[in-house]
Amino acid sequence: MAGRSYKTEAVVLRSLRLGEADRVLHLYTLDRGRVGAVAKGVRKTTSRFGARLEPLSHAELVLHQGSGELQTVTGARITPRARTTTGSPSA
Repeated sequence: MAGRSYKTEAVVLRSLRLGEADRVLHLYTLDRGRVGAVAKGVRKTTSRFGARLEPLSHAELVLHQGSGELQTVTGARITPRARTTTGSPSA
C-alpha cells in the first residue's frame, strides 16, 4: 500500500460536487495526462484544501491510487506561476 501514492503537479480542469462535502476533480498532469480524483471533505468550512482545488488552479498534489478509477487527493499545495511579459506594457 505504501507505493501507491505519488506527487505530481496538476491543473484543475473541472470540479463537480459529490455528496455533502466531497468533490470530483478532473486534473491534467504532464506525466499522466487527464486524471480523475476525489477530494474528500473539501467543501467543509474547516477543509485544508478548500481554495487550492478550484478550477484553473495550478497545484502540487499528492494522489493515492486506490482500486477504482478515481484517485484520492491526500495533499495539496499551490505552486507559484512565473509571469513573463514581453514588450512594453500597454496604456
